[in-house]
Amino acid sequence: MKLLRRLIAWSCFLGLLAAVGVAVFHWVRYTPRFRLEGKHDILHLGADGNWLVTCRELENSLIYRLEVHDVGARMILRHFDFERYPANSPDHRYFASTRGNGVMFVDWKNGDQWTVALANDESGGDGEFSTRGCWFTIKNSWPRPTVVIDVNARRVARRFTQPLLGFIKNESLAVLIADKHWLELVNVETGKADIALESEIDFYGGSCHMIASGNERWLVVGHTGAAYVLPDASTGDQAFRNAELWDLETGRTQMAYYHPGRDKDFVVGFSDDSRFCMRWSLLGDGGLTVFGLDSGKVVMSLPGPDFAYGGFTPDSTRVFVSQGGDKMRNVKVLDLGTGQRLWEHQGLAGVSTDRASRSILCRSLNGRLVMCDLGTGVRIDELASNLEETLIIHGPPTHRSFVIVGQDKNTGRQPFWQRFLEKLRPHWLPAHAEATIVVANPSTGVDLAQFRTDAPPIVLSADGSTLVTETEPANPNAEPMVHVWSVHPHRAYFWAVTWSHGVGVVLLLLRRWRMNESKDRRATPLGDKHHCTIEGNKPQSYGRRIRIR
Repeated sequence: MKLLRRLIAWSCFLGLLAAVGVAVFHWVRYTPRFRLEGKHDILHLGADGNWLVTCRELENSLIYRLEVHDVGARMILRHFDFERYPANSPDHRYFASTRGNGVMFVDWKNGDQWTVALANDESGGDGEFSTRGCWFTIKNSWPRPTVVIDVNARRVARRFTQPLLGFIKNESLAVLIADKHWLELVNVETGKADIALESEIDFYGGSCHMIASGNERWLVVGHTGAAYVLPDASTGDQAFRNAELWDLETGRTQMAYYHPGRDKDFVVGFSDDSRFCMRWSLLGDGGLTVFGLDSGKVVMSLPGPDFAYGGFTPDSTRVFVSQGGDKMRNVKVLDLGTGQRLWEHQGLAGVSTDRASRSILCRSLNGRLVMCDLGTGVRIDELASNLEETLIIHGPPTHRSFVIVGQDKNTGRQPFWQRFLEKLRPHWLPAHAEATIVVANPSTGVDLAQFRTDAPPIVLSADGSTLVTETEPANPNAEPMVHVWSVHPHRAYFWAVTWSHGVGVVLLLLRRWRMNESKDRRATPLGDKHHCTIEGNKPQSYGRRIRIR
C-alpha cells in the first residue's frame, strides 16, 4: 500500500511538471517575441531576425521617421527623420530620400548619415536605387535633369536630360531614351554613348520599361502593359504591351512584338544560361513561344489562351507551363529539344518553382498546395493541408521556406477545450480564424509554424527563423500592431523545460525541508527540553539524545 501511495504521488508530481511545461510552451509559442504599437511600415528584417527597420509618419507633421528596433532587447536602437518617404537599397542597408536641396543617405547598421548637395531644381522628383544599388537616381520631370548619385563615392556622378530606363553591363551603362525611336547606352563615368539602338516603337507614346538576360547581352525594351501580379509572390510585375529584343553585341534587333490593345499584353522571360527566351500572353489567344536567342528561330510554340505561368528548369533543357482559368487548369513539363510532353497534371496550376530541390509548387482548384518533382511529375508533399483558398508568399532564397496565407478548413470543429482556451488566451493555440499563416518547408513538406494574422504585409527573415506580421484591429479606435514571431519552437521548448525543471526543483526542496522538520518533531518528545550530555559547565550535543529525570 505504501508503494502504491508513492507511485500515485510521483505520478501526480510528474503530471504537474508536464502540465507546467505544456502551458509555458503554448504561452511562449503563440506569444510574439516583440510587439510594436501604431501604424508602421515594415521596411527590412535582419537576416537573423534580431533587427527590424520600420517607418512611420509622425502625427501632425510631414516627417517620416525611420526606426531601427532591437528585437531581442525590445527597444529602439536609433531613428532618423526624412522629409519624404525613404527608398530602400537592394541590400537593405541604405535608405535615402530628398531633403531640401540635397539627398539624405542613412546607413541603419552603424548609424552613419550623410547628405549629397543638389541644385535648387534637382530635388523635386522621387528617388530610387538601381538594381544592384550602385546608383541612386532622381527622375525629375522635363526640363529638369535626371540626377545619378554614386552611393559609394557619395557624390553626383552624372546628370541626364533624357529619360532614364535603367542600367546594364554591371550598371556601368545607362539606358536612355535619346529620341522618339532611339535608345542610347551611355557610360555613366565618361558620359559618352557606347551603343545606339534604333526602334520601331514610339518611346514617347507611353510608359516604358526594360529587362535584360542574365549575361546582360540581350535587352528587351517596350511599352508597359497592365499590372501583372505574379502567382508566386505578393508583389506585382509589369507586362509588355509591345517590345523589341536587341543583341547588344551587334546592336541589331533580334525579335519584335507589336500587340496594340491591353488584351494582348504578354510577359517575357530568359533561361538561366541566357540561350532561350520565352514569351506568353496573359489574355487572348497569343499562346506561348520559346525561341533561341542566338539563332532567332522558334524552338517551341504552344497555342491556346490563358497562360498564367511559365518558365525554364534550372538546366534550361525543359519548360514548365500552367494554363487554364478558374474552372479548368493544367500544369505540364515539356522537353525543350523535342517538344515532347514529359508529364501533365489536370486540375493543378503551377505557382512557383524551387530550383534547389528541382520541384514545382502547384495549387488545386480548391486551393490546396502540392509539391511535384519537375523531372518525373510525382507528387512529393502537400503543404498546409489544413488551409484552403491559399495565397503564396515566397520566403527568402537562402532558406527554402514558403509563407502561406489561407483559411483554416477546421474552423468551428476543434474540441471544446481548444474553444475554451481560445477565448481565454487566443494566441495559446494555433490559429483557427479566417486568416491563418503557415510557414512550410517545401523540401520536407513539414509545416514549421502556424499563426493568426490579417492580410499581408508579411516578412520572413533570411534564415527563416523570424516572421513579422502586421495586424489591423477590429476596433476602429485601436491602433494597429506589428508582431514579431519565432518560426521554430526552440525558444518555446527552452522556456518550457526551464520552467518545468525550476518548479520541480522548488517542489523537491520544499518536500525535503518538510521531511526534515517532520523527523525532528518525531524524534523530540513533548516536554523534553534537555537532550544533551554535560561536560563541565557547557552543554554539548553528541547526536544521541539522553533524558535527564
